[in-house]
Amino acid sequence: MVWAVLISLGILVGVLVSGRLPPAVAFVTLAASYLLIGLVDTTTLLQQYTNPALATLLLLLLVSQALERSPWLGWLSERLLRGSAHGATARLVGTTAILSAFLNNTAVVAAFLGALSRQTRIAPSRLLLPLSYASILGGITTLVGTSTHLVINSFVLDATGRELGMFHFSLVGK
Repeated sequence: MVWAVLISLGILVGVLVSGRLPPAVAFVTLAASYLLIGLVDTTTLLQQYTNPALATLLLLLLVSQALERSPWLGWLSERLLRGSAHGATARLVGTTAILSAFLNNTAVVAAFLGALSRQTRIAPSRLLLPLSYASILGGITTLVGTSTHLVINSFVLDATGRELGMFHFSLVGK
């Protein structure tokens, strides 16, 4: 059985590299084949497809997508980017850090990218690196700020039966 899994994973990598099938189709086909030949039972398969961390991440991405399409983000960007370049960068960094603590940090950056590229006062290239660093800093302070923390939480929950707190990652060494 181990060799069958290794060979099938090699075939999966080959299919993904070739681009002949969309990744979703390739993964679902492999999972279905494991189910059909008895390598995995239905309960285990369904539990893996309903991971709470994945559901939380998708929900956060949907919220940030709604935020990006709302006029609120354009209004906020205009307010943040007023004044001097240094002041605008500081306001953008602070706001990004706070937002990415409670929304997915990648989604916050994606939401601000459009607004930053449309404005013409400050070169977007001067704002992108501070934006990225601020989103990382804000994201690592809470449980929902980065997808890695959600995955770690699901591992801790499986191993101990307890979930991590929202601000568990806020203090170093806690």
